[in-house]
Amino acid sequence: MAEKGLPINMCMELACDDSILIERIEGRRIHTPSGRTYHTKFSPPKVEGLDDITNEPLVQRKDDTRQALAGRLEHFYRHTFPLLNFYGERGLLVTMNAQAPIQDLEKEISLTIAPLK
Repeated sequence: MAEKGLPINMCMELACDDSILIERIEGRRIHTPSGRTYHTKFSPPKVEGLDDITNEPLVQRKDDTRQALAGRLEHFYRHTFPLLNFYGERGLLVTMNAQAPIQDLEKEISLTIAPLK
C-alpha cells in the first residue's frame, strides 16, 4: 500500500476461539458441482450427506480438517498474530467478535468501515 501512496488506517481482527474454528471447519460440507455449502451443525442439508437440490453426495474438502486448520493456525500465530500488537500500538487495531451471529458481525463491520469511505 505504501508503494501506491495509500495509508493503512485500520487493521481489523476477526477474533474467534480456536475450538470454534475447529467446530466450524470439521462440519463444513460442499456440493462440488454447484459450490453450495452446508454445515453439519449450523446449516445442515435436509438429508444428511446429500445436497438439498440434486440429492448428490456432499464432500468434506481435504483442507477442511482439524489437521489442516492446525497448520494454518500455527502459521497465523507465528507470522500474523505479532502484527496485532504492531497495529494496536499505533491505535489502528479494531477487534471484532467473529463468534457473533453473522448479521451482527456484518453490521459491526459496516459501521466500522463507513467513516473510512
